[in-house]
This record gives sequence, C-alpha cells and structure tokens, in this order.
Amino acid sequence: MKRVAELDGLRGIAILLVIGCHYEVFARQFKGLPQYGWVGVDLFFVLSGFLITSVLLNLRGQAAAFKTFYARRIRRIIPPYLAFLVLLYVVTAALGDHTLYKKGTIARNLLFLQSFGSLREMLKLMLSGRTLSLTHSHHLGPAVAVLQEPVSNGAGVLWSLSIEEYYYLLWAPVVLWMRPRWAAMSAIGICLLMVASRWLGSLGTGGYYCIYQRFDAPVFGSLVAMLIGSKVPKRTQGRIFVMAGMAGAATLALILAGMGNVLGREIRQDHSFMVFGVPALSLIAASAIGISVVRSGSRFLFVLRSSLLHFFAKVSYTLYLLHGFVYLCFLHFFAPTLTVSLAALLCAVTLSWLSWTYLERPILEGGREDRRKARAGLNYASVA
Repeated sequence: MKRVAELDGLRGIAILLVIGCHYEVFARQFKGLPQYGWVGVDLFFVLSGFLITSVLLNLRGQAAAFKTFYARRIRRIIPPYLAFLVLLYVVTAALGDHTLYKKGTIARNLLFLQSFGSLREMLKLMLSGRTLSLTHSHHLGPAVAVLQEPVSNGAGVLWSLSIEEYYYLLWAPVVLWMRPRWAAMSAIGICLLMVASRWLGSLGTGGYYCIYQRFDAPVFGSLVAMLIGSKVPKRTQGRIFVMAGMAGAATLALILAGMGNVLGREIRQDHSFMVFGVPALSLIAASAIGISVVRSGSRFLFVLRSSLLHFFAKVSYTLYLLHGFVYLCFLHFFAPTLTVSLAALLCAVTLSWLSWTYLERPILEGGREDRRKARAGLNYASVA
C-alpha cells in the first residue's frame, strides 16, 4: 500500500492549529480565529484512528499481531513521552513550581490517566436529568485556549495522549479479533454512545477533555480505514466522504448560527455544540482524511504535499508535547510579545527535530522486523 503524502500535510496543519491557539500573540490574530485551533486536536484524533486501524487491519491473521502492534506503539510513544516528563519535572522544580509533584498527579502522568476523573460527576448529571434539554448557553465565557503560567501548565496537553493510549489498548482487540462487519458496528455503537454521554451527562467544556465523552474521535478515523479497506469502489468511497464532509459542515454551521456571535467565546460551553458539534468536527476531519487517501496525488490537494507541512508532521508528536512547556518557560522570564513567541516556537521546533533525529527515529528503525510485518499499514504516513 503506497504512502499517502497528503496525510502528513494534514498532520502538519493540525500541529500548527494547536500552536496557534496556545500562543497568545498568535491566537489574537485574524479577529481571534486562531483561538479555535484546538480543532487541530480533533484532526489528530481522527487521523490517529485511521492510521492505527489501517495498521491493525494489515496485521489481522498474522502471528504475534498483538506483540507487533503494541511493540511499535511503545517504541513510538513512550521514549519521547518519558523524556518530556523528566524535562518537565526538572525544570518546574528548578523554577520553584511543585504543582506536578503530588503523588496523584505523578501517577496520572505515568499511567496516562489525565483524561479520567469526571465519571462520578457525569453519572450524577445523568441520574438528575438536568442535561436532557439542548438549549443553548447564551452567556458563553471568553475563549480559554491560550496557555498561561505557571510552567507546570505545559502538562495540560497530556489529556489527549491519555485518550489515544487507551484507544490503542482497547481498540486493537476489536479489529484483530472481530469480523470486519462487527468491528464496524462496534465503532458506530461507540460513536452513538458518546453522543448520549455528552447529551445526558454534559460536563460542558470539561467534557471536551474527558475520555468518557471523547472516545469517539479516533473511532471516526477507524471507520474511514474500514471503508477504504472494504470492497466498495474507490469512486463510491470518494462520494461518501464528500457527502459526509458536507453533512458535518452543515451540522456545524447550523449549531454555530444558533449561538449567534461566537468570536472570542468558548463555544465548548454550549450543550448543543458538545453533543452534535464535536462529532461534526470529527466527521469533517474524517472526510478530509478519506478524500486525501482516495484522491492522493490530485492537483487540488497540492498544498498538503508541501515540504514545510511535511517537516512539521515529522516532528509533530514531540512538538505537541513541548510547544506549550517551552512557551511557558519563555513567559516565566519575558512578556508574551511576537518576538518572544517566535523565539519559543523556534526553540520548541529545534528541540523536536533533535528528538526526532537522535531519539525517535533511531528507536523506530531499531524495530526493523516489526516494521517489515506492519509495512503495508505504516506506509500511509511515516510518523504513524
């Protein structure tokens, strides 16, 4: 299966969107539109779901499929993650910030539990019936995506890794053990369950960071992989992806129109947006991924093949970990000017490139046998 360069372009766009919303100077440009760059995380989720399910589908029926898959995941995720935690804890301690040194926080960071913890509150809301209505929240607070001191807030991005890690853990048996039809039905069931969870037990903005209400995001990508791996003709697949994207865009437009002027407001506080707008974003991302695969090489996708986006895609994992931490380190000593923000970004990109060159790539290339076994699935993108 050939490599799809356009997927690297989507990954590069995703990391730039996230940085745009976290750095204050960038976030307030273009009338505050970059403040909504957190949608890049949704794109990351769906893309990850697609790539991982593609790998799993190619491992079906192979000997030691679980060992091959989990070994690859461990080599890809754990070394940079542990290196980041060590750097984070050492620097925050040196700056007199001991927020992360509580036993519970250390355990959550080591066990990827950052997205857990709201189950009791969610169940109480479900039992109370207070969130049955889908009325809009007319008094939305200001957008809160911009990162602010202390430096320990740089760990705030780890909630998404928590969701992804448990997705890897729980989804692999579904694809490797179940028949494709049952796996697809399970994926659809998860998506419907998450809609019900957000509707009946709405946690507001907090639900956006909660595994009990966001597990559907990577599953949307899984559905794309299943469709592409099916016997449905490519032309029909393309039409399905276009229609899905249009449906997602129309749903999102209707929700935002009902909310009125949302510029500079935290739209994730709105109940309707969390229930239907969040999956609409995932549907749009899934459509973009599907079209990128079935129309790979097309002239109208040339932007996604740019070398700059591919560079950011290559370092995106460590850059995602580091960008907020490095930015907050700069803010500890300087005001958040454009020069300081650009310097922080350059520093984060440089560290990420060093990590990819001297840590991540050597470790990945060390597992040549596993790479050979999963080659077909991994060729979708180099940094899956």
